[in-house]
Amino acid sequence: MLFCCLRFKLRVGLQSVGPVRRRFLSAESTAIVSLTLHEVLAKLNHGDLSAVDVTTACLQHIEAQKRLNAFITVTADAALQQARESDNRRKQGKRIGRLDGVPVAAKDNFSTKGVLTSCGSKMLEGQAIMCIITS
Repeated sequence: MLFCCLRFKLRVGLQSVGPVRRRFLSAESTAIVSLTLHEVLAKLNHGDLSAVDVTTACLQHIEAQKRLNAFITVTADAALQQARESDNRRKQGKRIGRLDGVPVAAKDNFSTKGVLTSCGSKMLEGQAIMCIITS
């Protein structure tokens, strides 16, 4: 699973970014994050987009809207690595599912191996770290 930004279809906040969007997002990235999930899947399946393209656009969108504090932890390196792996599987015809290559954002109350889970609470940070170490 790619941990990044799944904003397809929602289109929330694209217009609210204003000048920040222009500074951080290319026209291509803006076009990608504006696609519906169905459109992204079609473009991935036809080879018009790669999982790396989609993931990069999502990461740029997260950065452009950083002031919203919508993400506590962004695992950009892991997301890009998983996107490259997805692209390789697609080239070999070995997709692991229909959504292979689609970036996903996981809420901070789901424990994820190797990723800090704090439920957005400073009170739980120490406990969350201990859970990661012992699991």
